[in-house]
Amino acid sequence: MYSRDDRVTEVTHQSFLGKMGGACCGLLVGLMLYAGAGALIWWNEGRAVFTDRAIHAGLASVVESPSCDVLDATLEGRLVHVSCPLGRLDNYSFIGGALRVETAAFVRVDAEMYQWEEMTRSETTKDSVGGGSTTRKTYSYSTGWLGRCVNAVRIITGLSG
Repeated sequence: MYSRDDRVTEVTHQSFLGKMGGACCGLLVGLMLYAGAGALIWWNEGRAVFTDRAIHAGLASVVESPSCDVLDATLEGRLVHVSCPLGRLDNYSFIGGALRVETAAFVRVDAEMYQWEEMTRSETTKDSVGGGSTTRKTYSYSTGWLGRCVNAVRIITGLSG
């Protein structure tokens, strides 16, 4: 079991040639992503057109249900719109009157998890000769109630190292 304020320090060194190799690899990956972007945009726009046509076809064939208590058996297999009262609802309007909701029901859920959180501090120093650099990262960990999910795999790997 880890205490509430564990710390892990990682020191890395990168030479000038290492930096240049990383830059060249990044350039090649960027060019490949740029080349593939056109195909992905064409595919995505085709899906958007297909979805828009399907929505309009569905809107044209929707049938209103006469009652929300009992559904008519003749509506089996069709796209049916059912509207039922939820009970007593208050009227809501936003300041300025831009949007007015006559009757509405709202649900708000706030969830928090008790989990580890990672904080990172990084210091980079340049070498006096050769153009390299040394990076010293310090990871510190604490626990607490958080409203977002933390990647626990990275934290566990950092604590075990």
